[in-house]
Amino acid sequence: MSAPDYIVSEVFLTLPTAVARDKRVITIPCGMVSSETVQWLLANSGPAIRFQLVVDMLQEQDVGKVSSVLADLLASPLVTEWMNRLAPGFEMKQLHSSSPSAFENTMGKLGELGLRAGLQPFDSKTLPFRAWLTDTEEDETESPFRVFLRTLVASLLSFTGYSDTDPVSNVLTERLEATYSFARNPEFALVYVGNMADEDLVNPNLYPDQQLVLPWVHDILGFAGSDQILSDPDLRLKAETVVSMVLSPEYQELQPDYGLMKHKDRAYKIGWSIHLPGFLSEPSESSMSRLLRILLMMAPFRTARESKWFRQMMDILETYATEHGTYRFPMSWLPETREGYWMNGAYMAIEEDRRKSTAYECESTFRMLKIRHLMEKYR
Repeated sequence: MSAPDYIVSEVFLTLPTAVARDKRVITIPCGMVSSETVQWLLANSGPAIRFQLVVDMLQEQDVGKVSSVLADLLASPLVTEWMNRLAPGFEMKQLHSSSPSAFENTMGKLGELGLRAGLQPFDSKTLPFRAWLTDTEEDETESPFRVFLRTLVASLLSFTGYSDTDPVSNVLTERLEATYSFARNPEFALVYVGNMADEDLVNPNLYPDQQLVLPWVHDILGFAGSDQILSDPDLRLKAETVVSMVLSPEYQELQPDYGLMKHKDRAYKIGWSIHLPGFLSEPSESSMSRLLRILLMMAPFRTARESKWFRQMMDILETYATEHGTYRFPMSWLPETREGYWMNGAYMAIEEDRRKSTAYECESTFRMLKIRHLMEKYR
């Protein structure tokens, strides 16, 4: 293995970064990832993985090295392709659909490639969406999707580093209070009140003014990206309470996607519940890309990390470790689809050239390292 010019300790990585907002230390226990594994990844991966390794995990303090990996990231054809897709548009299908150009898919992909708040080209692209959150804060539009779409936009902005901006923070706090109000003493027997067209009807008391008290998967993504929520003991406790409820058998036995919500004289599918692959039965092959996303999203929460489900899923991933300390997941776990929902495991490519023999090994190893990094960061 060739070693790039970075200092890596086998027991811990402790380089503060010049671009980080604080100076956290990443501790990676010996045996989880070796210095040789990190060095191999730096030597073999493309711009997106190298940037995140250097800035987020190695926390490099040399401005020249940080500038170099940042320049490579912004010059990446893969980043350029997805940045060009991020355009203002606030109709339902422009924000939420299976199109790669839908806001949720584009933002999820860019965040996974390493784009985040503070990078000027990205800040310019996300400004219209941050402004939209502010402009619609007092909107009284009678739409069954108003709260959901605001939650979706805020959660993806939180995922990409904007959680401390007022419009994003306000939505996250409102959603945290709403979901906690149910999670602190969940009465699952009251969730359904009837049936319509072979679908369960959700109790209207659980979505006053469309503010659903059951969590959407986007809620957890937003909470996981919020330094305010994760660092404040009271807010953290509420978020952990919501996650704890999601990890209960009673929650997992709810109807997938919850069921129907009535609005005026019509009913709409709620969708986007947090049903966990591998919780009630072995995870299917087709659910593994979604599982990888959910494990990363859940890693900051102690309640999740300590759960039987999380440990079992991590054990499954560990079976794909190579003798060299890297990981190689099946290609079917990392699909780069033409369309689909990022949240469900579409658009998984991080490497620019997947024809390289090491591409999937780089992506697999980086995903495992990132999960471990978040587990340690918020321990």
